[in-house]
Amino acid sequence: MTPEEQAALDASQEKMIRELASQITKMSKLGFDPLTIRKGIVAAVIDTSTPPTVSINISGDETTLISAVRTLNNYTPVVGQTVLVAKQGTEIFLLGAISAANPTSVNNHTDNGWIRATLTNGAHGGNSNGDIYYRRVLDHGSWKMQWRGGWDPLGETVLIDTADALDPDYRPTSHRSLVAARALTGGLSVTVDFHTSGRVVMTGFQTATNSASVSLGGGTDSAGSHSHGISDTYGATGEFVQSDGTSSNGSHSHSWGDSASHSHTPSFPSWISLNGLEYFL
Repeated sequence: MTPEEQAALDASQEKMIRELASQITKMSKLGFDPLTIRKGIVAAVIDTSTPPTVSINISGDETTLISAVRTLNNYTPVVGQTVLVAKQGTEIFLLGAISAANPTSVNNHTDNGWIRATLTNGAHGGNSNGDIYYRRVLDHGSWKMQWRGGWDPLGETVLIDTADALDPDYRPTSHRSLVAARALTGGLSVTVDFHTSGRVVMTGFQTATNSASVSLGGGTDSAGSHSHGISDTYGATGEFVQSDGTSSNGSHSHSWGDSASHSHTPSFPSWISLNGLEYFL
């Protein structure tokens, strides 16, 4: 083989090798950025923004803070939670929190978001339903309030008044009224009203009627005299046998009482339960 032919062969082989390398390189690249997942800690929550965002530290790095991280629309972030952080391209978002406490516990606010209510009147633990707690959760992109626990009113109707009103972020945009379980004799229902001012008030425990008088007014009195008349009876030979009934001269009266009255006396609720009460803000 002449040097010229060898050079041509070498050039052809090099071209083939480069084309193969190019194909391998293309095969090793995806047409999209892959999704990667890391752990992080929630450092701050900006849940009143649109959309809600958080700031996080990635994988224990407490010096580098990543802000404006978005969340899923069914996850409610709380400061201090350990979360799964997803990254795709330049976008970072939270997938959810890794549970760090008993899910039924209400003692760990950091993990589950429950806040113990400050009561203006009455006492916690009505009918052994536990202390009153509330929290705000994100439900399919809409904020919702959830309540738990029992209240002993101790003769009062206002559970939370103006001085202890809920934080503005926890107040409904319009009045919310919910029927609650209760201990009540002679009443129709107990309603808990959640005001836009942050107050919580118990209403609706009175009966519909406290007392009532019903006038009967039936029968006839002595002035309304009347008679019952029946023909006299005679025997076969025409003799008088008997006379039934009364004649007009034998007037008489029927009478009875004019009225009757009764009353409903509602009792004041000895406790109400807030367990299961929830509403959208």
